[in-house]
Amino acid sequence: MNLEQQYHWSSNGLNPRRDLIMDVIYELVIEVIPMDEDEQQEINDAEVQYYGNDYGDPLMFQTIGYKDQPDYAIESAIKWYAAGPLDYPEMELSRTPI
Repeated sequence: MNLEQQYHWSSNGLNPRRDLIMDVIYELVIEVIPMDEDEQQEINDAEVQYYGNDYGDPLMFQTIGYKDQPDYAIESAIKWYAAGPLDYPEMELSRTPI
C-alpha cells in the first residue's frame, strides 16, 4: 500500500478551520487545531497531542478515538500531512506546545 492509499485528509465539516488526517492502516483520526486567540483549545486527556507550526502559525494535532496506536504511526501521519497539504516537510513536532 502506498502513502496515498494509507493517508487521507479532509476538512472537518463541523469546523471548517480544522482539518482531519486519517490513516487507514492504523485506524487513526487526527484533528488539526489552529492554536490562535480565536480558537478555544480543547485538550482531551484521553487523546494524544502533538504540536507544530505551519510557517509560524501554531498548530495542535490531537487524535480522535485513540486506541493505543503507536507514536510512530501518529507522527508519520502528521509528517505526511505537513509535507503534502501544508507543503512544509521541514515542520518539527513536539509533545509540548511550541
